[in-house]
Order: sequence, then structure tokens, then C-alpha cells
Amino acid sequence: MTINIGKLELVKHRSNTIIARCPACYELGHDQKGEHLIVNPSGEFGCVVHQGDEGKAHRKRIFELVGKRHSSSKQFSVRERLVLKPLLLQKDVLIPVGRLGRDA
Repeated sequence: MTINIGKLELVKHRSNTIIARCPACYELGHDQKGEHLIVNPSGEFGCVVHQGDEGKAHRKRIFELVGKRHSSSKQFSVRERLVLKPLLLQKDVLIPVGRLGRDA
């Protein structure tokens, strides 16, 4: 699960970490300054107010609001395998060829 950084508000970069407004907190009228959401370089995210196991539902709500889902344009389908039949060549087939540069 990763966050779509483009959907975040009040984004600040500190070292390799992103600090932004937590959309789940803001939805409830909190995090006016934009300091609750932390996104690590690996893409892991969390709210500093709702941590640990108690914050699982809160993180789920964050992902619902600003999570990055896999693009449907990258879907593919498997087609039936193409089987090539061997071309049969006949032996001793002579093709009449005239002289080069002249009609036969």
C-alpha cells in the first residue's frame, strides 16, 4: 500500500520523509496545520496521532482517501499459444530460371 503524494495537502519534505495533512484526521476536523501524516521513503505511511494496532482502521481510511491503487491500464490477457506448423519442403523440385538480365 502506498500513498498518492499528489492527493496530499500541506506537503513538507524533511530529509527523506514526507510530512503532510492526514486526510482521515482532517475529515474529522483535526490536523489543521498538516503535521499528522508521515510517509517514509519506502512508501509506508502512518498518522502520528493514531499509531500501532489501534490506528489500523485510521490507516485504512487514509488509504481509502489518498491511496494509490494499481492502474487498470496495466491489465493484460493471456492469448492462446501460437503453434507453428513445420513447412514441408519437397526434394528435387527444379524451378526453371532463365539467364540473368534476360527474359526466358
